[in-house]
Amino acid sequence: MENTLRSVVSITKMTFYAQEGSANIILEFNAGFDSDKALRNVRDKVVALLIKLPKDADTPTVHEINPSLEPVLT
Repeated sequence: MENTLRSVVSITKMTFYAQEGSANIILEFNAGFDSDKALRNVRDKVVALLIKLPKDADTPTVHEINPSLEPVLT
């Protein structure tokens, strides 16, 4: 999945976390990128990879997180 997601335009950083039973891939983009287009592109690539996942694996989900909408202090 990492290799396929590297082809998404405007990615500046990719971080991968895995543990038993789950994995997370965090993609960071250049400032000013088209978030709707990037989200569609990532979702399309994840859907295309579903056939390569084990049959008993849960379907991956894609979420957009916008840090500018988060409070500076919590």
